[in-house]
Amino acid sequence: ANRMDKTLPSQRDVNIFLDVVRSSGVTNMYGAAPYIEEHFNVGRREAKEFLFVWMKTFRERRENGEVIE
Repeated sequence: ANRMDKTLPSQRDVNIFLDVVRSSGVTNMYGAAPYIEEHFNVGRREAKEFLFVWMKTFRERRENGEVIE
């Protein structure tokens, strides 16, 4: 089965992963798409979409105490 047959992860799961990546300081978050691709085995387009939503919702999630620091 090719990777596009896979079920995409939830945005919540990606958000948690990205919060951890962010707090680790391993990459500038604008460069985080390849980490999403690798960790969740998704394509570049999906990874960028997940990253965009993470960025768009970050402040609100942080204010709500949902961000893993």
